[in-house]
Amino acid sequence: MQYIVFESLARPNANILLPRPDSPHYDARAIYSGLEIRKLDLLLDREWEIDLEGIESIADENTVAMVVGARLGFMPANGYAIEFSKKIRGEAESNPEFRRTGKEIKEKAEEF
Repeated sequence: MQYIVFESLARPNANILLPRPDSPHYDARAIYSGLEIRKLDLLLDREWEIDLEGIESIADENTVAMVVGARLGFMPANGYAIEFSKKIRGEAESNPEFRRTGKEIKEKAEEF
């Protein structure tokens, strides 16, 4: 499934937001698909929540996706509360590419 998603996101100058500490399998898939990687900081003191303020400094009009809730092998699973998930969704939906990209992913998946 990662292959389908990452390939459907690939376009010139596209970038993807991935969690830090590194998640090598996502990094490898993004690089293979030609996506620029930008790292999201996770906040240890907030149970590994994403630093939402940091998103604003790294996301731009070429940001096509953000990986959240990735299971990082050496850390506890990222726990996102309902309110925090709503904040993340709001950030994603404020990007004009979000809705278009979602449709493209669905269409690409149907091809397979």
